[in-house]
Order: sequence, then C-alpha cells, then structure tokens
Amino acid sequence: MVGEETGTLSEMLQNASDFFIKEAEDLINTILKWIEPLSILILGCIVAYIIISVILPIMKISTAVRLS
Repeated sequence: MVGEETGTLSEMLQNASDFFIKEAEDLINTILKWIEPLSILILGCIVAYIIISVILPIMKISTAVRLS
C-alpha cells in the first residue's frame, strides 16, 4: 500500500522479492548443512554393516577350525 501511495511499487516489490529469495537461500543452506553429516553417518553405518557381515563368518570358521 505504501508503494502504491508513493509511486515506488516496483521498488517495494523488488525489495520484498530480494528478502524472500535471501530467506529461501538461507533455508536451503541450512538444510544442506544437515544433510551432509547425516549422509556421512548413513554411509558409515552401511559400510560398518558390510564389514561386520564379512568378518563374522570368518571368525566363526576360524573358531570352528581351532576347536576341531
């Protein structure tokens, strides 16, 4: 309304647009900052599961060979 009264509507809309673009970029950056450590944690769990699933059968076989 102020922009219409003073004749600077386009400037006011540009300011509002700049503000909302900056807010959206900040939100995207915050989300990306959280996704990176979470993805590293998830990949670490997957790798640990694969390593454990390979090592446990080897340990069971070596234990069975020693007992025989």
